[in-house]
Amino acid sequence: VGESSSTGMLTIYLTDAPTIATFDSVNITFSQVSAHLDSEWVTVQGDTLTANLLDLYNGNTIVFGSAEVPAGKYTQVRIKIDDAYVVMNGQRHD
Repeated sequence: VGESSSTGMLTIYLTDAPTIATFDSVNITFSQVSAHLDSEWVTVQGDTLTANLLDLYNGNTIVFGSAEVPAGKYTQVRIKIDDAYVVMNGQRHD
């Protein structure tokens, strides 16, 4: 009988589907990514990350968050967004 680990590495990736070509960029600023285990939320990423979603299509991904977390069954992911805007024809739209 082997021992099971009490922790594991959780990595969450961010990608996007193809978007409408009329946008120059679709920018989202994320400030926290958490995963739900039993009755608690575990922080996976606490640093601010800004991503242009147009860079993340056609199989392109970025690491959205990565952390060593308690072992168990995670049932939800919570993402905190601090800012979101698009740029179209050189103009920013919030």
